[in-house]
Amino acid sequence: MINPLAGQGVNIGLLDARPWARCWIEGHKQGLDLGDLTVLRRYEKMRRNENLKMMTVMDVFYRVFSKSVITGQIFA
Repeated sequence: MINPLAGQGVNIGLLDARPWARCWIEGHKQGLDLGDLTVLRRYEKMRRNENLKMMTVMDVFYRVFSKSVITGQIFA
């Protein structure tokens, strides 16, 4: 059995890449540095909700599959 958590970091990274590029380009047009807090906060605001959803789902998967491995059951 392959744990469903495997590879999710890559998926999240790919989903993060486009918004990060958009924020960086907008910041660059405004003359802001890549690490400027304005740019970073804009990016964080864009991705926060989606990342929280993914973290919650992955936490549920972890708990379900960890318990199923220990007890031999999917739902206990």
